[in-house]
Amino acid sequence: IHGWGASNCTWYKTLKPLSEHYRIYAIDLLGKGGSTRPDWWPKTPQEAIDFFVESFEKWRKAMKLEKFDVVAHSLWHNLRYKGHFDRIMLLSPAGVTNPPEGFSFKKWYMQQSLTGKMFYGFNYVTVTSKINFFKYIPKLGPLGNYIIKQYLISKAGYKATGDEMNTYVEYLIKSLQMPESGHRVVFDLFLPRSFPKLPLEDIMKKEMAHQRVDFIYGEKDWNEWRGAYRYVHEAQVPCKLLFLPKAAHNVMLENPEGLAEYIIRNLNDSR
Repeated sequence: IHGWGASNCTWYKTLKPLSEHYRIYAIDLLGKGGSTRPDWWPKTPQEAIDFFVESFEKWRKAMKLEKFDVVAHSLWHNLRYKGHFDRIMLLSPAGVTNPPEGFSFKKWYMQQSLTGKMFYGFNYVTVTSKINFFKYIPKLGPLGNYIIKQYLISKAGYKATGDEMNTYVEYLIKSLQMPESGHRVVFDLFLPRSFPKLPLEDIMKKEMAHQRVDFIYGEKDWNEWRGAYRYVHEAQVPCKLLFLPKAAHNVMLENPEGLAEYIIRNLNDSR
């Protein structure tokens, strides 16, 4: 399952090796990718979570899936239906960690590099203003294409050239031209610096005590992982925390071979 601002296309580098071992379902969540995009604004963090949880559950029932493994990237809140999961692998999951006690975004922000200030400053403005600035990029024409391409190379770690790169950029531009819908949840789920309003480590301790979970971050990941560390060490069943080499946040684009190898090896070990 893909993350925020993405679709099932983000898995295209891993689908072939995984499909040689498993039956794969790569879906677009409601309000994202090629799925229906209702005109919807969440009023609370819980309502934002329920939007995806309830639609995912309808899909699960329609597909008659009772037991299955889940591999999910970044923004993932379908953990409520724990009875149906054999194994969960969370790739650079966002929103796991509680903010440190007494955390000051302003003080922390001033300690960042120039690049960090630019990135987290943009993050701060986006979350506090509730404006998705990405939706304006297609209106910039060739400049918009260039911005998307540079973002994929520098921030998403996307390694592609020529037709492959141009096709993916074209897809993302067309996706940004569609209604925001499910992309709006980021405003209600997160605080500046991407700390969650409803930390996943708290939800999992209450509802997932007996669930095996693998947390897979990139070795250069910008997502906060300390909540995952705490959960792994406090869980009642074996769980893992891994830092994938040659990757940051978008592990399935930055090191697809290493990720596919880890998934296959560890899922087979749990059978």
